[in-house]
Amino acid sequence: FKLKKLLLLWGQIVVISGGLYLILCLTGQVRFGWLAFLQAAFPITQKRYWFATAYVILYSISPLFNFAIRRMNRRQHALCLAVLCGVFVVFRNFSYWIDFAALGGGYSWASLSVLYMIGAYLRLYPPKFRHPLLWYFGLSLITAASRIVLTILYYKYDFDSSFLKMFMQYNSVPVVAASVCLFVFFVNLNIRNRVMLWIIKFFSPAAFGVYLIHEQIEVKNIIWKLIRPLQFIKSPKLLPYLILVIFSLFIICALLDKIRHLLSVVLHVPQLFGFVSDKISAVFRKAFNKLVPDEGEPS
Repeated sequence: FKLKKLLLLWGQIVVISGGLYLILCLTGQVRFGWLAFLQAAFPITQKRYWFATAYVILYSISPLFNFAIRRMNRRQHALCLAVLCGVFVVFRNFSYWIDFAALGGGYSWASLSVLYMIGAYLRLYPPKFRHPLLWYFGLSLITAASRIVLTILYYKYDFDSSFLKMFMQYNSVPVVAASVCLFVFFVNLNIRNRVMLWIIKFFSPAAFGVYLIHEQIEVKNIIWKLIRPLQFIKSPKLLPYLILVIFSLFIICALLDKIRHLLSVVLHVPQLFGFVSDKISAVFRKAFNKLVPDEGEPS
């Protein structure tokens, strides 16, 4: 854990969310409002981005998870995953009509923490099974087919509308299983093509920025008005149109985030945040050592 990284992460989210809001106001795309501005300027605590909020929380408490992971053997880690997946995945499917653990269908820091523990296990003890990508697509097809079956049952027996989402949420059994297969595929993937490696190294640092830009609420509303995918809803042009839109949005947002990163380097923002984090850490460490002195490891 590094306070500097947390501050830079927080700053990136705030700058993109609040900065885009001000730019849209200045260009006349959005009418300025103090409440909307404050919400855009404090996106993490205002839940403007569910993933960004969950990511910040997870990063803040990740040292606790890492401490536990390092002290567990394989059997203990597997048992931990069995409990976590049993409570937050399997049992959630059985009680689909009520979100008893406030998981938000997987859109929460708790669900992200479960995936973090699963990912740690897969990195430490890589599973050996063939064709994980085929398993991923197979589970995805099962997920899609379940929606069709559940829709038929929904209309036939007049179930509650939450019945339709039983296997379609991020923390449902087939979706979690599919994500594990996809993770295993990429863990075992060995890319040697230089062009592909350059593309990955260029775009991967901007992936989080792409998410923040295109999911900024005011920007997202404008994007949907521009692309209007429903105009092709009954046309064979829909699929190529969506592919074109997705790639175009990703490239545009990635380049915008590259510009933001370049400006932060020119303005020495990382060094400034590093200076601030060092001062905060020193003050906190001094105060904490006085309150809870280090007595060494217990014998």
